[in-house]
Formats: sequence, structure tokens, C-alpha cells
Amino acid sequence: MRAKLYSKLENCKVNDEVIIDEDTHHLLNVVRVQVNDELLLLDGNGLKVHSKIVSLSKKQVVARLDSIERSGRNNLSVAIGCPKRESFEDCLKRCTELGVSHIIPLITKYSQLKNLNIERCQKILTSSLEQSNNSYMPKLLPLTDISKLELGPYENKICLSMFSGTNKKISYSEKNDLLLIGPEGGFDTDEEEELRSQEFQFLNFPTPILKTSTAVCVAIAHRLSCSVY
Repeated sequence: MRAKLYSKLENCKVNDEVIIDEDTHHLLNVVRVQVNDELLLLDGNGLKVHSKIVSLSKKQVVARLDSIERSGRNNLSVAIGCPKRESFEDCLKRCTELGVSHIIPLITKYSQLKNLNIERCQKILTSSLEQSNNSYMPKLLPLTDISKLELGPYENKICLSMFSGTNKKISYSEKNDLLLIGPEGGFDTDEEEELRSQEFQFLNFPTPILKTSTAVCVAIAHRLSCSVY
């Protein structure tokens, strides 16, 4: 179903009509929606509203709300050692599609992206949210040096490593986990030793070397498959 991010849903009720007049170019001129088309409205905070278009004009869409539901959230933060821009933007897309709650771009020894275009990143997150029908918008945190990464809020901290495997079962929680994924080249030895001192669990997959965006998908999928919902 065609989806649209619309932030003004919190106090709406079934049969209310809402006016969508921001960022409507794609709906009106590319998709060319029509009266009576169904439209899924997402507020980015868990609300998912099925609606039907009742009228159109050159710059706005009016939709009647048919049903309202609130989705549960996957409390998972992913910290990513920034690869090149194209690869990092692919990571943003995959994190959104897979339901990550927070994305933390990291500066590490092998990071290749030192500055972020926040406006561009937000557009990518919005597009991915609408494409995937995810009702939660991930929160993109500021670019952070790995040495200054705040670790206090997390139940479990897991680092995807190119070198350090583990023979014990990785512990995940349903509350708030952190996945740490390196850039192309992974983390260096000193970085991994520091992470060990901070009680990270290390996860290694028996695969060839993965691109950062692929590693993001594999690590998130592992967490999802091991968690109970």
C-alpha cells in the first residue's frame, strides 16, 4: 500500500478527515494518486492509519481515516563505523526497513565518512520508512567518536567482529540492546580491546568479509531471530 509520513495523527479519530499539504509532489505528480485510493499514513512514532483519499487539489490531499493502530517498537540501537557515503546511506535504508530505533554514526580509525549531510540523511530515512511501511522513524544521533560513545542505557552490548568469535550464546534483551558494526576494514586491535574492557560481547559469522551495509543486515537479523517477541 502507498504510504506517507504524516506527523499530525496523535489526536485523530476514525472518520476524521486530514489535510496533507507538505511534501505532496511525489503523491500528486509521480504516483498520481486518485480519489478513493487507499493511503497508509505513518506518524513515525508508532501510529499506522489506513485512510482513503476523498479529494485532491494542486498542492494538497484530503484523506478520511478508516482505522488506527499502534505498533510495538523494537528497542535496538545500531552504532556504525562510517564507511563511504553511498554505503552509509544504504545502512540508513536497511536500519529503517528492519525496525532499528536509533542509529549512531561513529568515527573510528578506519572510518571514511567524516561529515554527515543531516538533511539528506533525513530524506533517506523518510523515503525508507514510507517504502517499508514502518511506523517508527529511527532517530539519527550525532556523529560520535567511538571513544565517546555513551554506553549507560543499554541492557546488552554486542560488537560484530572480523576477528574475535565467541563460543557462548549471545545475550539479547527485549528492552534496549546496542549493536556495534565497524566500517570497511572493521575495528582495529586497540579499539576491540577497549570494547572488551567495556563488557561488549563479540559476534563473528563464518562468512567472507562483508560490506558494512551487508553486516548491518546480518547483525540485525541475528538479533531479531534470537529475540522473543
